[in-house]
Amino acid sequence: MRGTASSNSSASVGSPRADARASRAAPLLASATLVVFVVVLSLTNPYLIVDEGTYHFPAIKQFYDGDWSLPPGLPMLPTYHAAAAWVAELFVPRLYVLRGFSAAMGVAAVWLMVAIVRRLRCAHPDHAVLHFAWQPVMFPFWGLVYTEAASMLSLLAAVYWHLGRRYYVSAAALALACLVRQSNVVWVVFLALWMVRQDRSSGLSAARFTGAQARRLLGHGVILAAAVGALMSGTGRLTVAVVEANRPRFNPAQMYLFALFILALGAPVWMLHGRPALRAVLAFARAKRREAAMGLVASVPAVLLLIAGFDNPHPWNWDTNFLRNWPLVALGGLPVVRVCTAVLLVLWIPVPAQFWRRQPPGSLLPLTLIFSLLFLLPHPLAEPRYYIVPFFFLNLFASYTRQEARLLTAWYGVLSVAVAAYVCIAGRADGGIW
Repeated sequence: MRGTASSNSSASVGSPRADARASRAAPLLASATLVVFVVVLSLTNPYLIVDEGTYHFPAIKQFYDGDWSLPPGLPMLPTYHAAAAWVAELFVPRLYVLRGFSAAMGVAAVWLMVAIVRRLRCAHPDHAVLHFAWQPVMFPFWGLVYTEAASMLSLLAAVYWHLGRRYYVSAAALALACLVRQSNVVWVVFLALWMVRQDRSSGLSAARFTGAQARRLLGHGVILAAAVGALMSGTGRLTVAVVEANRPRFNPAQMYLFALFILALGAPVWMLHGRPALRAVLAFARAKRREAAMGLVASVPAVLLLIAGFDNPHPWNWDTNFLRNWPLVALGGLPVVRVCTAVLLVLWIPVPAQFWRRQPPGSLLPLTLIFSLLFLLPHPLAEPRYYIVPFFFLNLFASYTRQEARLLTAWYGVLSVAVAAYVCIAGRADGGIW
C-alpha cells in the first residue's frame, strides 16, 4: 500500500536460508543510493534548503559555538541538534558533514530494517528493505539536515527490540524518538497495543496475564505519563517554543492530501487490483441489485461531502514553491479539480477494499490506519513529512504478492530519483522540496 512508506511485504514465513540470501544485496544497494544522493546533493546544492536554514542548522551552530540555551523558536526539543553539534565537533561544522550525518543514520536504519524483516520472516525481504530506503516521501530527508532521519532510526530501533520482546529497551528507543519528534508519542500507544495483540495471538489469556503485561509496558507508561505531565504543566504542549501557525488543530486538507498520497504512491498495487475490484462490484450488482442501487445512491452524498468538505486554511499550504501544495492549491482554486478528485476518491474505494480483503486474518492494518489518522489529526500543516511513519507501519503490516512487491520497488525507485533530482535542482531557502 504505499502511497505509504517503507514496505515490508507480507509476514508470511520463508526459510531462514532464503531470507538470508535475499537480504544481502538489497541493503548494500539501498545504502549506496543514500550515500550517492547525499554526495550529489552536497555537490550540486551546497546551500541551506528550507528548514535546514530556518531552524536546524542555526540551532546546531548555536550548540557548536558553546551556547547551550534553548534555541529561540525551535518547534521541537533540540535532541537531534545536540547530537549533530557533537558530530560537528568531531569533524567540521559544515553543511555536507551534517547532511552526511543524516545519511549515516539512514544507512543504520536500512540495516535495522534488514534485522526487522528477518524477525518478521517477510516473504519478500529484498523488496521490503528497498521499499523502506526508497520511500519517496522519506528519501530526500535521508540527505537533509532535518529531524526525520533521527526520528525514523529511533522508531526502527524500538520496533526491532519490540520484536525481540525486549520491551524496556524498546521503550527507551521510543523515548528517544519522542525526544526527537514529540508527536511520536502516538506510536508509544500503538506499540503497547501491538504487544497486547502479540500476547493474544500467542494464545495467552489477557485476563490471566494482565499483571505481566503491565510490567512489560511499564516503560511505555512512563513515557505517556511524562507526555501528559508536559501537556498539563501549563504550556499545553510538548515542545518548548511554538510557531503560531503550527498550533495543534485539525486541517481537512491533511486528510485529502494523505488520501492522494496513498492513491499515487500505491498506484501499481491499485492498478493490479482495479480489474478484480470492478469484477467484484459488477458481480455484487448482479447478485444484489437492491443493495447495489443503495450503494450507488449513497455515493452521491459522499461525493458532495468531499466537494463541500475541502478546505485549505493554512497559509503555508498556498505556497507553490513546495510540491505538497500543488494539489491543494488546485483543489482550493479550481472547482472542477475538486469535483473530479471527489469522484475519483469515491470510485477508488472498491480497489483498496479488494486489497484489504486479501490480507491475512488478524492483520494489524486496521489498527495501523486508525493510529495513522490519530497521528495526523492535530497537525495543522498538510505536509507529506507527517506521512513517513504512518506509511512505514502500513507497509510493515501489508501483505504483498511478489508481483506487487516488485512493482512497488520499481515505482518507489522512479519516484525517489525524481524527487531527489528536484531537491538537488530546485531546493532553496524558500522551497524546492516536498
